[in-house]
Amino acid sequence: MTVDNAKTNDAALNIIVKELLGIYENGKHFYIRCMAHIINLVVKMGLKHEVYHVKNLQDAVKYIRASPQRIKTFKQAMKDAAVESQRFLCGETPTRWNSTFEFLRSAYDVKDAFLEYSHQDPMFQKTVGRVPSHSDFEMIKKMMEFLEKFKKKTKKFSCSTKSIFHTYTREILYRATS
Repeated sequence: MTVDNAKTNDAALNIIVKELLGIYENGKHFYIRCMAHIINLVVKMGLKHEVYHVKNLQDAVKYIRASPQRIKTFKQAMKDAAVESQRFLCGETPTRWNSTFEFLRSAYDVKDAFLEYSHQDPMFQKTVGRVPSHSDFEMIKKMMEFLEKFKKKTKKFSCSTKSIFHTYTREILYRATS
């Protein structure tokens, strides 16, 4: 049984497990925390280790998104750099790791506009320290590939319209008996 991380669910499942004495290994494998939540915790913990390339990009995007004029100038830089993406720089939500994935993806899609923008706004480099570079975006690409795997699993586990437990039952039972 998979439930979210509420105290009332803990209490209810403790009652159910007591009824399982003698079967299903006394309920030992009966309660599984919400897998999407577990994935979220794991990824957020990994993202706590500040990565220089990401921090540089975060500073650049915060600077650009801080004023309507900068946003307008960046959109012009996108045109001047012939960026074909329909995306624009999105912000991050600190409590949601997948917002970091979306942030990285949106910035990566318009990566060519950052250098062009630095030519149009002389305060950009002075304020953020340095313009996000090719090496920054190479690291961002690798991070996105890594985070994409977690995004797919989270999406699969977060499905609310159908039961997915049967998809993983064999794997869980196999690992439990190994």
